[in-house]
Amino acid sequence: MSTPHTKKAQLLCLILFLVLLTACQKAAAEPTPTHTPVPPTETLPPPTETPTLIPTQTLTPTETPTETPTPTETPTATIDLAATAAVEATQEAEVVLEKVGAVLEKVGISPDSGYLAWSEADPFPLIDTDYGSLIYEEIDDGVEYSTYVLHTDVTWESSSGLAGCGVIFHAEKNLEVGKQYQFVALRLSGLPLWDVELWEYGHWQSTTTGEPKVNSAIKQDNGSTNNYIFVIKKGVMTIYANDTRLSNVIISSAHKGRVAFFVTQESGKTICEFKNAWIWALEEEE
Repeated sequence: MSTPHTKKAQLLCLILFLVLLTACQKAAAEPTPTHTPVPPTETLPPPTETPTLIPTQTLTPTETPTETPTPTETPTATIDLAATAAVEATQEAEVVLEKVGAVLEKVGISPDSGYLAWSEADPFPLIDTDYGSLIYEEIDDGVEYSTYVLHTDVTWESSSGLAGCGVIFHAEKNLEVGKQYQFVALRLSGLPLWDVELWEYGHWQSTTTGEPKVNSAIKQDNGSTNNYIFVIKKGVMTIYANDTRLSNVIISSAHKGRVAFFVTQESGKTICEFKNAWIWALEEEE
């Protein structure tokens, strides 16, 4: 007696048989395909390696160095020494002329009446250490003057004895023995003396003032400074000391000559320092 499971198995076997039969029939009906050989392909060389491209480096252009310009020196003005000296001399002359004008005004002389012939502002000392001697310093290279104004400041010092400072004027060429006039201010204890003397052959000849004069306008203290002005014209010399007129002196033996400063003493040591000295040449009187 067949069971339901047996019937089911029989049915599956029948279905399987039909499937296989159908497949066999289909395979018999289709022809077997013919195989066409493929001609051998040319063996290609192995591919060359594609070079790895190194990316081109973009070079940053280096800056062209800028040359630092050599600093140009500021041109220094060429100093014209001659011109500078001329300017300085002119300026000094202007200062001197201003002082000269003030002095001329004091003694009643117009600056229009002459010209500045010589000047020396710097001090120059004369020192005497010999017994009974006189030491002089000629000025302006021995130029001879006849009518002029002479100005100087004189500081004197002495250690002992009779001592003095003075001016030689209207002197002959040889100051040692030639004829000359001498103004001298003498230092004595409590007694400032002055006079004008005529000398020749190195010796005293006469005192044109008659005798030494005394005037308190002359400072005689050791180290003191006296200001002197001499107005010299034909036959007459007017002397001023510290703005005080001492006297008019007759000078008739000579009317022109050299000028010099001097120091004299009896003993010890004497110093006469002259400064602010100048000569104003006057027009010759007819």
